[in-house]
Amino acid sequence: MQIFNIASIYKGVVNSDSFSVHDFDILTLYPLDFEEFLWANAEFALTREIRNHFSDFSSMGKKLHEKALSQFRLYLIIGGMPAAIMEYKKEKKLLLVPDT
Repeated sequence: MQIFNIASIYKGVVNSDSFSVHDFDILTLYPLDFEEFLWANAEFALTREIRNHFSDFSSMGKKLHEKALSQFRLYLIIGGMPAAIMEYKKEKKLLLVPDT
């Protein structure tokens, strides 16, 4: 997704007669990755555990692994778009998540 920002107000040329076509910014936004998805859902401990087990090349316990897989499946269903994640967080109902 790209967002364009025309900088006329930002640069203080609101009442100016001239406006340069070069006075704009383009910002490219990307969906949240799985780690950011976990952060958005306040799964800080799970994020830390996944990172620790990954860096140590150690296996997770069954319960922790199931929780991580459950969250990953949820991420695959909801996606990484912030609006969809925020909508899911409100009611915890997948039917209310917008298609993006």
